[in-house]
Amino acid sequence: MDEDEFNAEVDRTRRRRSRADMQKIINLVMDSPLSDAPIEEIDGKTAVKVLATKNTDLKARIILQTAVNAATGDLKAAEFLMKYGGYTPPAETEVTMDLPRIIDDFGTDAPEPLPQSEEGEGDALDGVAIYDDGEDD
Repeated sequence: MDEDEFNAEVDRTRRRRSRADMQKIINLVMDSPLSDAPIEEIDGKTAVKVLATKNTDLKARIILQTAVNAATGDLKAAEFLMKYGGYTPPAETEVTMDLPRIIDDFGTDAPEPLPQSEEGEGDALDGVAIYDDGEDD
């Protein structure tokens, strides 16, 4: 490894360490209370408006403010809460619908005509009762 590669690696290590240090500081600040009073725990039973006056940590305060914004119509705040709160929208379901098929029987699919008797006296169904009420004449 030459001197330029060595210096580049040292710079990358310093940047990684600096990012890690910044992340530690952010996490410490986010867990810190807003004042020296005892921290009020969020239990899900206290109204958001009441919690706004209580001493909470910074993470809770940010989430509370985001919830208030979402409740007043801020779509991005609502999406943030839903995403990071673990709420997932119901999966979209693809619905397929069978449409009725219209058959054109005026064209080529017309039924065959009824057979005619050989003498031309009518069709083969002559003499067959259309309605039989069960009474014999």
